[in-house]
Amino acid sequence: MSKISFSRTTGLVEFFGVIGATGLDICQSKKTGNSYVVFKCANNKEEITMLAKSITGIDASNVNALQVSWIEGTTDAGDPLEGYMIHPVGERVVKQSFSLADLTAAVGIK
Repeated sequence: MSKISFSRTTGLVEFFGVIGATGLDICQSKKTGNSYVVFKCANNKEEITMLAKSITGIDASNVNALQVSWIEGTTDAGDPLEGYMIHPVGERVVKQSFSLADLTAAVGIK
């Protein structure tokens, strides 16, 4: 079973600025068939990122619904995995909230 942690998450548009990119290409590996993204940066440099399988394209209609995260972990096959990945914005359900003020009121800390 894969075990992957996400960190350094930012919006895709913001990521363009962070790496100084002016465009991107969605590419497909001839060897594996997997898709990935090549960002075009200044001085003819490139930044390559993974692309979540659920994303079929990137354009003005979905760019605000995409994020980039640094991911680390292992695949289902146990292979190490590390790098940036473009993925849909995650949705979460807040099940409970707790604050420091709640704690201090409950135990009388001032």
